Amino acid sequence: TSDIFQATDSIGTNIFAPVAEEVLSFDEFRYFTGVTTLKYGAFTGMVNMSSITLPASVQSMDEASFRSSRKNVSCDINVVDDNPYYKSDNGILYSKGGSVLYKCAKYIASLTLSDDVTSIASYAFEKNPIETIYAPNAEIVDKKAVFYNCANLKSVTLKSISGSNTTLVFAGCLNLTTIEFTGAFSGGALNTFGSSASDYTGRNTYSEGVNKLRLAVNAVVPTTEPWSTPLLDATKCGFIAHGEITI
Repeated sequence: TSDIFQATDSIGTNIFAPVAEEVLSFDEFRYFTGVTTLKYGAFTGMVNMSSITLPASVQSMDEASFRSSRKNVSCDINVVDDNPYYKSDNGILYSKGGSVLYKCAKYIASLTLSDDVTSIASYAFEKNPIETIYAPNAEIVDKKAVFYNCANLKSVTLKSISGSNTTLVFAGCLNLTTIEFTGAFSGGALNTFGSSASDYTGRNTYSEGVNKLRLAVNAVVPTTEPWSTPLLDATKCGFIAHGEITI
């Protein structure tokens, strides 16, 4: 099968569909040395895949390449050492220099990212059962569904969220109670916390005084619309401005 891909420069949506659910590991992908591009949904349906290794030839990928590639099991995404564009650290996919986290399909309870990580890609943690993420220097700018349906997520620390195209970052995070920004906050699109004004984190009820939004010293507090209602109204998002932190 790999011979076919020596002359194939891109992997598109559902290309592996006939056998997707049967794939338990795909480390043989490292030998598909003709592949340079991974398109949207390249590994869709591989719900039982526990590991994959990207070849040195991969130069670019859609940020949704691994979207829904796993639902049933944790998956390590590995990269051969001589790939000049991407790398893997403990099964998590990063840009070669480590500044961008592209995908974490590995099931872990908590993750602390170094200050070198300055950006998190769309769908990076989608449906991951992770509980705590500490990424004090990471910004989410014009991204989609970064933590979409992370139902166990309780606490997130980021540098900032911004961009008019940033949507559904925390949608479906049913147990999220603490969001901490170490830098400025402009919020992105109004549905950053969910799909409607009354359901920002995928819940219908909130506990005033329990959900906490922590902002850095000198950060702009979102006390005006469109953010004052979803963030500070206990009947909606229910997050309250909870003091200041020193960075």
